[in-house]
Order: sequence, then structure tokens, then C-alpha cells
Amino acid sequence: MSTKGPALIGLILYRLLLVLVMVLMVVLVGGTLYALVFRDAHGGPLYRFTPQGPPSVSTPPRNEAPGQDSSTVRGIFTGIGRLRVATAPPQPYTVILSIAFPYDPEDRPFTEELATRVTDFRNSAIEYFGSHTVEELKKQDEPAIKAELLRRYNAMLHLGHIEALYFNDFMVIE
Repeated sequence: MSTKGPALIGLILYRLLLVLVMVLMVVLVGGTLYALVFRDAHGGPLYRFTPQGPPSVSTPPRNEAPGQDSSTVRGIFTGIGRLRVATAPPQPYTVILSIAFPYDPEDRPFTEELATRVTDFRNSAIEYFGSHTVEELKKQDEPAIKAELLRRYNAMLHLGHIEALYFNDFMVIE
């Protein structure tokens, strides 16, 4: 009789665990089917590029950009992240900047192209700032630097173009 007790408890635990696994499988399969059937009913993409912190003074509000209809621009692309770039010799200083720009997240092909070009955007900015000395950068004003980066970025893109660039951060550390 002593061997029946532990065997019975083991059988009950086994069945409870089996029922729990089946319930979890039903929930997972049901949730997956629900997401596949009703994914367009929720609207909007699953992931959006959004700023990580509060925008600086030079960054427009999230849903507006100068010269653009606020109904077409609803996102700010910040996927490039913060860059730390050493300037050209003779005295290499460090430039720290974060680049952002408005885009339409409903334009899925362009959004996907932006996501695939993040490395190219970063490398282009690194090459630009790394090829200039601090003195050369000080002679240029911020709009000229933005215009050059904008020209370089738009030359890479095929499915759309960027209207304006904004620097969330831009500083030179000596």
C-alpha cells in the first residue's frame, strides 16, 4: 500500500502538468491565429522608430516638420543613434551627435529601406566628420553640415527622400 500512494500522486501531477501544457498550447495557437486574422484591424505597424528622449530645441514636434503637411509625417527616424567620431588630424577631437529626421511610417517600402540603410547612414556621417579638422567644422555652420549630410543620405535612397535633418545632440569635445 505504501507504493500506491507516491505512484498515485505522481500520476495526478503528471496529468495536471499535461493539462497545463495543453492549455498553454491552445492559448499560443489561438493568439497566433487571432493576430494573423485581425492584424490589419489594429492599424499601424508593430514597431516604430521613435526618439529615445525629449527632442532638443532644433528638433520639430513629433508630428510636424517645416514645410510639410502634418498629416503625412507622423514619425521621427532616430535609428542612426548617437555617433562619436574622431575628427581629422593634426588635433583629433571627438564629435558627438545624434541625427534624426521626419518620415512617414505608413510608407512601408521607404521605412524598410531606411532600416536597411542605418549602417550606411552611420558610415557616411563618420566619414564626413572624420575627414574634417575641428577648424574646418567650426568654419561651417550647422545648416551647411546638415545640407551635406542630407545630400549624402538622399544619394543612398531609392524609394523616397529625406526632407530635413535635425541634430538632437551636436557637440565637439576637445
